[in-house]
Amino acid sequence: MNINQIAVCILLATFAGCATSRTTTDRRSAAASACAGVPEAERDTNPLRSGRVLAVQPLREAPYTGRGPRTLRGATVILAASPGMTQQWLQRLFECNAARRALEGPASIAEDPCPLNLAIEAPTVSALADSFAVSLRTDDSDDAERLVRKCLALLVQP
Repeated sequence: MNINQIAVCILLATFAGCATSRTTTDRRSAAASACAGVPEAERDTNPLRSGRVLAVQPLREAPYTGRGPRTLRGATVILAASPGMTQQWLQRLFECNAARRALEGPASIAEDPCPLNLAIEAPTVSALADSFAVSLRTDDSDDAERLVRKCLALLVQP
């Protein structure tokens, strides 16, 4: 190896280290921003595991502007409203949860069977009359089926 090749190796190794460090720093910054104002006790709480899941519906979407066959893309989970809970706050809890999961890196589905591990982004929360609709999406059809099954397992049993 000549001196130029060694210099290139050192530069690449340094750059790779900086890129990894920057990605981690960006993730920490995103998590801090998403979790700002969220009490510490609620930061590690999974809003889906609150025992308030009332219903689960398959989430189907057409791939192009509402036309064509509707493909399974995930699940819509209906959560019971609790006193004082708002759509905005619940959305914030999901965004904080997603940012903290990104910090930890990908979890094995076997280790953590939570449906949030299968979602490609933070869930979208919509307010209903006396509950909330939480949409979890994924791009993979197999993951979409797993996501529906895992959400069904969270249903409140009468």
